[in-house]
Amino acid sequence: MLVKPSYIFSALMNVMLYVPIGIMMPTLLRSYSKAVISGFLFSVIVNLLQLITTVGAFELDDIFHNTIGMIVGCVLCYRLRKLYWKRWKAKQQHK
Repeated sequence: MLVKPSYIFSALMNVMLYVPIGIMMPTLLRSYSKAVISGFLFSVIVNLLQLITTVGAFELDDIFHNTIGMIVGCVLCYRLRKLYWKRWKAKQQHK
């Protein structure tokens, strides 16, 4: 096997950790690009703190997977907003 199952599990968990943040941040910052950049910077800060405090490990793939999670969350946020807006518009037209 080329990739260990534990690595795949770890990568998926890093992605899933940042999806909820990716859903919330565009609403707070009113920008998808700012949300992704802030998620990336937050991930870098967390990894730097792990390096400084020697609790955990500084891993570039964690930053990559966390950023992917932010992007997935932002895409979900965009899709949910679009769906909600269409339903709201349709409801307003039927009144």
